[in-house]
Amino acid sequence: MAIERVNLPRREGGRGIIDIIAMRDRQVKNMREYFHRKRSSSHLIEEIVKADDNLTPLSLKRTQTEEEIQIKSKKRKIGDWKNKSLHGRFYSELYDQQCVDKEASCDWLKRGEIFPETEGFIFVIQDQVVATRNYKRVITKEADLEDRCRRCGRPNETIAHVLNGCSSLVSN
Repeated sequence: MAIERVNLPRREGGRGIIDIIAMRDRQVKNMREYFHRKRSSSHLIEEIVKADDNLTPLSLKRTQTEEEIQIKSKKRKIGDWKNKSLHGRFYSELYDQQCVDKEASCDWLKRGEIFPETEGFIFVIQDQVVATRNYKRVITKEADLEDRCRRCGRPNETIAHVLNGCSSLVSN
């Protein structure tokens, strides 16, 4: 599964798990704002703010709004997910196709009616990282592996073939 999807909101196709790095960034921002508010009332704090040019994690000379922090983090995650050659296919199918209803496609995530393990398996299937023979041969580069379907014997046992086109599975 694409790591970037873990912290993205469920309404956007992510798992919606809290991002502790973003929480840390918000806390740093809050502490930075505290120092800036208090510097007019304390000469010591004013000198600390003047001196801290990337000396501490607060970097008091720099100012950044919470929205900038959240947007930068989210845009980076979406960009990283989108640019992955394998995992990015689902992103492209969801967001770059005009005929796809993005909200309806992510509605099942927002409802949270399935077990987390099942949700994880669905994410793995969406990102096409199921260990099919084609995946093992092309992605993990396992030597001397023929990628014929185990059920019907046709070439290219991919997740799409298993879900949509395996004649042996369709007839059962």
